[in-house]
Amino acid sequence: MCLGDSFTWGWGVEQNDIYTRVLENALKDRAEPWEVVNAGVGGYSTDHLLLYLRRQGRRISPNVVIYQVAKNDVTAGNTLHISEGIYQKPFFRLLEDGCLSLENCPVPPLLFWNRMKYAVSRHSRLAYFLKHRIHAAWLWRRSKYVAQKVPTNTEESSGAISYSFRLFAALVSELQSECDLLEANMVLLIDFPFSEEELDYWRDRCAAVNTHFLVPYFERRERETNISARIPNDGHWSKSGHQWVAEYVASRVITDVHRQTPTVAGGPGGGAFHLESDLETTR
Repeated sequence: MCLGDSFTWGWGVEQNDIYTRVLENALKDRAEPWEVVNAGVGGYSTDHLLLYLRRQGRRISPNVVIYQVAKNDVTAGNTLHISEGIYQKPFFRLLEDGCLSLENCPVPPLLFWNRMKYAVSRHSRLAYFLKHRIHAAWLWRRSKYVAQKVPTNTEESSGAISYSFRLFAALVSELQSECDLLEANMVLLIDFPFSEEELDYWRDRCAAVNTHFLVPYFERRERETNISARIPNDGHWSKSGHQWVAEYVASRVITDVHRQTPTVAGGPGGGAFHLESDLETTR
C-alpha cells in the first residue's frame, strides 16, 4: 500500500509509468506476486494519510505500507487548515506533552470565495496557467491559512528543530503505530536531505521507522544516465524518476521487509536508516 501526495498519484507521467505500476509489474515474476495499491492523493500531507490509513487500513490489510514523503510534509503541510488555499481539511495539533489532538473535524464546508476560486481554476485556461505556473513559486511561502499559532523559537535559525518538523515526526510515529496494529511493515521514502539537527531528532524520536533517503541513489543514477529524476521546472518525478524509485523499492525495500516479522514493541523495519550508504550499497 503506497501512501503519498501528487508524486505517488503520478503527476506529470502516464499511468503505466507511475512507480507503483512499474513496481507491481517488476514483482510479478516473484515466487509470491505482489499487489501494489496506489493510495496517493494530490495535495495530501502526513495528517491526511494518517486518517486515511486508520479508515482504510483494515479493509486493505497491507503487508507493507510505503509512505512517500514530500518536502512540504516537513514544513507547512501539516500546520494548515486549508489546503491549496481552497479546501478545508482536518489537522492535528502537537500538544506540549507530545500528544496529538485532532481538530477541524468534521471539516467545515467550503467558503463561498473558495468555491468560486475552485470553479474558475477548473474552467479557465488563464486561471489554470496562473495557478500551476506563476503560483507555483508561492507554494513555499508562509501561508496565511495556519490553523494554529505555530510556536516561534529564536533559535530555529541557528539549528533548532521547527514546530513543523516536530509535528511531522509525531505524525509519522502515529503512522508507525497504526502499521504495528495492522502487522504491516512501514517504509518511508524521502527524496530530499534533512539537516544534521533534523537527522539527530529523527533518530531519537523515530528510531523504529524504516527510513530510506533517495538523494544519493538519484544522484548516482543521474550521473550514469545524464537524465534528470525530475520534470524540468516542476519538481515532480519524471518517467525516469518513477522507474528508478520502482527499481529501488523492488531491490532494496521489498526484499528486506519480506524477511522481517513485525512486532508491536519494536516496530517493523527494525529502525533501519539508509542515508549516504545507499550510494555505496546500490552500486
